[in-house]
Amino acid sequence: MRRNADVEWHFQDRLQEAMEDNMVEPIDFETYDIVSESSVKNYLKGTNIPNLRTAHAMAQFLNVSVDWLCGED
Repeated sequence: MRRNADVEWHFQDRLQEAMEDNMVEPIDFETYDIVSESSVKNYLKGTNIPNLRTAHAMAQFLNVSVDWLCGED
């Protein structure tokens, strides 16, 4: 994935935005067997990022594209 030096990208920012827009809490991902609540909390802190399969499932759940979730416009 290319990153533009002029654009600061943070997976956690996009994840937080999509979660707020959809009124989703970290526990909701665990409830639907997508990923654990603790993993989501780590993604939101920026300490970890999900693998592609998990990012895809999260994007589908949040009704956004993986590209958008990963920082593309």
